[in-house]
Amino acid sequence: MFFLFGAVLGQVTTGSSLPTQAAGALLMAVAGGWIAWSGHRHATAIPDQTAAGAV
Repeated sequence: MFFLFGAVLGQVTTGSSLPTQAAGALLMAVAGGWIAWSGHRHATAIPDQTAAGAV
């Protein structure tokens, strides 16, 4: 449903084609995955100070 609405809205407002929308969606998915991966990697790199009795 959102894809169809986005395709129609993209054609009407910017004249973009469907391959352009798919490429943009792919770039957004890759960027979101990268952000999630780097956030997870950063969170696991920080030592847990509560286990050492620092509270």
